[in-house]
Amino acid sequence: MAEIRKTTATSLGRAFGIVIGMIWTQVVLSAFATAGIPLTTTGGT
Repeated sequence: MAEIRKTTATSLGRAFGIVIGMIWTQVVLSAFATAGIPLTTTGGT
């Protein structure tokens, strides 16, 4: 039973970490875009 709990906790922690990382990436890119430093290649150049 303890092994199942440990595995579940690890999986949930990893999933939340990935989601938070994706959101944080968007926050950082938005901040740079607001500052006038575009880091993405949207615009076809």
